Amino acid sequence: MLEIARRLAAEVNGTEGFKAVLVRDGDYYIGLRQRTALAREQKADFLSRYTPMPLPVHDLKAVRCMRSQRGATSETAQWLADSENRSDLIGGVDGNLSLRDKDQVLRGVLLDLTMTATLNDSLSIGGQVLEQLGRINRLHKSRVEQAGFMVLKSPDIPSLLIEVGFISNP
Repeated sequence: MLEIARRLAAEVNGTEGFKAVLVRDGDYYIGLRQRTALAREQKADFLSRYTPMPLPVHDLKAVRCMRSQRGATSETAQWLADSENRSDLIGGVDGNLSLRDKDQVLRGVLLDLTMTATLNDSLSIGGQVLEQLGRINRLHKSRVEQAGFMVLKSPDIPSLLIEVGFISNP
């Protein structure tokens, strides 16, 4: 899977105006929350994860693309808390939104709007990724699926989980 990420990063880096950053560069584990935190540190506009599919099917050459289900999560709550604790927020040094002085209803509305935009972006990007992958490989599903994977639940970074191949056929 790391080789797929490296090749994609090379393609992205070869495109003017784009820069890919790999969260890891070897075969070792990085915690799910830490992956999202690293993406935020790099000011990522998009986060993708590549993994083998855990369930075999008849055709072992397949690709599936997933995004997060809609809904509040512990990752969302953590993001909200982190946002409130920052001092350099919108109206502040870095132009980010400070929710600290907003009432709970307004914070909920702002978070919901952010989540909706992020999930819509994830779905749109996922559709485009599937369209391109479908040109070179058989798709396990022809649409972006939804699941509550933690790595997909960042409320501020559109993200996809792209399953490539199967554990039984790496």
